[in-house]
Amino acid sequence: MIVSIRELSSSITAVLAGTEVVSIMIWELWQNGQYVELSALGVMLIVALFLLVLLAQLLGRRSELRKHKKIKGAKAQTSRVGTC
Repeated sequence: MIVSIRELSSSITAVLAGTEVVSIMIWELWQNGQYVELSALGVMLIVALFLLVLLAQLLGRRSELRKHKKIKGAKAQTSRVGTC
């Protein structure tokens, strides 16, 4: 609870400085009864987060494949060295 209050106060400070944070935008839309716009913003946030998670998974999978290729290559080289 205390952390969320601290976050809200820092967001309000950012709004006063002229930059509007998404959490304040959500709060204002809800306070003004603009539920359609609020729903659209929520869907856009969900889609953006989904795309970020998808990108992170793809990059993680790609780095994992590179790691396995390096390990296989290193094992193949050590087995060749032992047979010579």
